[in-house]
Amino acid sequence: PETGSLDLRASIAKYTGVATDQMVVGNGSDEIIEWLARALLGHGDQVIVPKPSFFYYATTTRAVGGDVVYVDRNPDFSLNVNAILAAATPRAKILYIANPNNPTGESVPRDTIVTLLDRLDCLVVVDECYFEFHGETVIDLLPRYEHLFVMRSFSKAFGLAGLRVGYGLGGAELCDYLMRTAQAYSVNRLAQAAAIAAL
Repeated sequence: PETGSLDLRASIAKYTGVATDQMVVGNGSDEIIEWLARALLGHGDQVIVPKPSFFYYATTTRAVGGDVVYVDRNPDFSLNVNAILAAATPRAKILYIANPNNPTGESVPRDTIVTLLDRLDCLVVVDECYFEFHGETVIDLLPRYEHLFVMRSFSKAFGLAGLRVGYGLGGAELCDYLMRTAQAYSVNRLAQAAAIAAL
């Protein structure tokens, strides 16, 4: 397969308005979560995960020796911003926000994400794998916040779950580091062609 999914990245750039050097394409967004763990976490580093949320954030953190810091949500399952800020010690390297949340379905208001971006130094990963159903995004904030990273997937609205294609959008330097952790041929040729056709 084409290393780096160059043609697919060009199609994603047209779809999202984000430059090709500010994106990575992986074998599903799960692989991109693995890249984040390998590139950014060392033994004892912390990842903040609002609870409940997608299980793979914690799985990949533990796989590289990191510590998962679970933060309970409010009774209505909205994010508890004060609890997240309190949990953000200097060891915290990543905060994961699924928007909408998997499995509970709540939408995270844009101003909540902006508040967290303004107050935190760690990488804030907004998982927009259900964007096409949800219709709200924060990718327009990427030029403003270098510590914002947005993930999306072709598994949901595009129906390509079995082909495993996901992508992440962020700063060019971060994307370069993530690509250094990737396999040479991460996304197979059929998956790349299907994703281009789907877009």
